[in-house]
Amino acid sequence: MRLPLPTLQRLPGLLLALLTAASAAAPPAPACKRFTLQGEVHAGQAWQRPIGGGLVFRLAPDEDTGWQFGIRPARPRAGDELDYISMMTLPLRGQHVTMMDTSYGTPAQDVVAYGRRRFAFLLRPQDAPRAGQLLHRLLWPLPDDDFEQTRQALRQLQSLPAGSGELRIIRSRIERGRSAAGSTEPDAHFGRLHHLAFRVTLVVPATAQTPAGVPTAPAACVRPADV
Repeated sequence: MRLPLPTLQRLPGLLLALLTAASAAAPPAPACKRFTLQGEVHAGQAWQRPIGGGLVFRLAPDEDTGWQFGIRPARPRAGDELDYISMMTLPLRGQHVTMMDTSYGTPAQDVVAYGRRRFAFLLRPQDAPRAGQLLHRLLWPLPDDDFEQTRQALRQLQSLPAGSGELRIIRSRIERGRSAAGSTEPDAHFGRLHHLAFRVTLVVPATAQTPAGVPTAPAACVRPADV
């Protein structure tokens, strides 16, 4: 069917109106902000800074193998021992992005060459009990749980208010490992991490509290499922 000429002449305007209406009807993207912290550690040293909302970002030395980083309440309550990054960032078992060490047979040179370590984290301490319940359900499912129930538990966990971030190693001093990654030889040598300088960028909702004196900038929000 051929459209009359007047109708054809009006089509561009009609399409523009439809697109404008659709754009106006779409909900606005949630607004977030980002801020950056920098630090450095030498072997055996810990590092910690407040990030707002009663939380701290911490690097903890892991015996002689390096460091693990995490987010926890500045004043943890009884039973609040879970790391807020590990409970929200996959995988939930095994080697994790928070491990900046030579565990799991990772040579020191591979640790510092990792690049961006992206993660999500629980934003509010009051959500920790619920997150802990869901995490327990995922790690130790009930005998009659099926795939859909497990997926539902993961969706519920990832729907809790969360922030996101990334850590980059910007300078290091290491002793290189001589063994191949994952070697199980008794005399395997994976090197040592003597010094790390790093930059942490965190993204939180625009209404979230951030540390005093630290500048912020607008940023796109990142869902835990997209980390």
